[in-house]
Amino acid sequence: MDGVIVRERIAGHPGVAEIMLDRAEAMNAINTAMALRLAQACAELATDRQVRAVVLYGTGERAFCVGADLKERNRMSDADFLRQRPVFRAAFGGLLALPQPVIAAVHGYALGGGCELALSCDMIVADETAVFGLPETTVGLVPGGGGTQLALRRLGPGRAADLVLSGRRVDAGEAARIGLADRVVPPGTACPEAIELAGRMAAGSPVAGQPFARGPASAWRRRWRWRTRPGAPPRCPPTGARASPPSTRSASRNGQGSDMSDMPARISLREVGPRDGLQNEDPVPTPAKIALIDRLGHTGVSRIEAVSFVRADAIPQMADADEVWAGVARVPTVRYSALAPNLRGARRALDAGFTEVEVVVSASDTHNRKNVNRSTEQSLDEIAVVIDEAHQRGATCQVIVSTAWGCPYEGDVPVDRVLWAAGRAVADGADSVSFGDTTGMATPRRVRDLVGGFRSRFPGTPLNLHFHNTRGTGLANVLAALELGVDDFDASVGGLGGCPYAPGATGNIATEELVHMVEDMGVATGVDLDAMIDAAAEAERIVGRELPSQVLRAGPRTRTIPA
Repeated sequence: MDGVIVRERIAGHPGVAEIMLDRAEAMNAINTAMALRLAQACAELATDRQVRAVVLYGTGERAFCVGADLKERNRMSDADFLRQRPVFRAAFGGLLALPQPVIAAVHGYALGGGCELALSCDMIVADETAVFGLPETTVGLVPGGGGTQLALRRLGPGRAADLVLSGRRVDAGEAARIGLADRVVPPGTACPEAIELAGRMAAGSPVAGQPFARGPASAWRRRWRWRTRPGAPPRCPPTGARASPPSTRSASRNGQGSDMSDMPARISLREVGPRDGLQNEDPVPTPAKIALIDRLGHTGVSRIEAVSFVRADAIPQMADADEVWAGVARVPTVRYSALAPNLRGARRALDAGFTEVEVVVSASDTHNRKNVNRSTEQSLDEIAVVIDEAHQRGATCQVIVSTAWGCPYEGDVPVDRVLWAAGRAVADGADSVSFGDTTGMATPRRVRDLVGGFRSRFPGTPLNLHFHNTRGTGLANVLAALELGVDDFDASVGGLGGCPYAPGATGNIATEELVHMVEDMGVATGVDLDAMIDAAAEAERIVGRELPSQVLRAGPRTRTIPA
């Protein structure tokens, strides 16, 4: 029993589906199994063309949902808790990403994460027994861990801050007065009322007559909203009326208007300059490559992509991969990885002693054929063998899906196509997935679409993102991903890099620029910014041209000059 039941056909209400939180003995507190099932249910409903509206409610008499199962969490180690976080993010993100209108039918307690579930819906129908609350501060938790990040969009900054910081509870009547509940109904009638309204929505839903050309994450841009005054008769929303995407911002942590989304406290950076950076430059002498890798190893960065094992005639810049790796003075605190385009390259990396291997496949069939002379599906078939062999030899294997946001030959690549490629990798045992913005075509909206879809479908799979700054959106894309809880990024010293099979795709995001931005936001990286700027200057000398990093040019914002 996973505690979530889905009914996709309700008698008398075609087009309406129910999601039931069915753990009444625990007041529908959400454990890991429930969160996983909720994420899966949302992903399934999002692509069901017969479902035009969804009702969410809890079973039992006492509660809609009281948030996370704290008894389960008390039994968890820190590592278990960190593994649980992306599962919960996927559950709530999946609900937000549903393209159909969603109504929460609330009775009894809707506290913490339960309140967040209700706030994630387009409409809240509450019966007179309903009690809402965001009690994180009253139990010693940091605001933002429950429903706090969604309160602002309904209540405005003043009322949201009052609920978040006081932790007080709000009954159904007050919830209606402040805009938290859309309708208040007699006890025991919230669910049938919500189903009736959902039936009316389904009859005139703007989703109803449209094919699902996009994946579930398309809903980040679809949220249309409507309100009914308490006591007023129900009405159907105007067909096609839509509003801007929901904000996940709330009151400030520090009084400065900062973000209260699921921003990670720390991120992991992989420095890719020695591989992805130098492969797009004129060939650099082997000793200079070794010196750059050694210098980067002392900047505080925890991971370095050192080399790639490719055919020398295809990418001559990487022809000396074995010699470079043999000459690196390896820092014990740094994890080194190698990239391979195929099984032959992966075997070379494993033979050289790498315990972390990245293998790449393009979501775009045309780009994949240009890159490795085979179709995407053929590459995925071989990648399954690479994953198995890496695991047999005690190594991990990350699958990089390149052209994830667009292809220089095909243009936009559909989200479903990218998720299909990622899904193949996950099914074949990939330890993690990375999405590569090979041509710099990503924008924050497109980042939200793809990351939201991935989190919904594969909540337990670690995700890395690799952005280029070709069109100036690199750091904006990082910020969008941070707000979705992504905590693993690639960056390249000085902004070195690009792709030899993607014309014009120059310039990864610069490591020092990324560190400069996120550290000022309170997100730790472990990187010594001054040391990284010095390494960028060394990279500039090695390649013999000016690199695009603005932080390399101007220095950090804290740098001053004599008056």
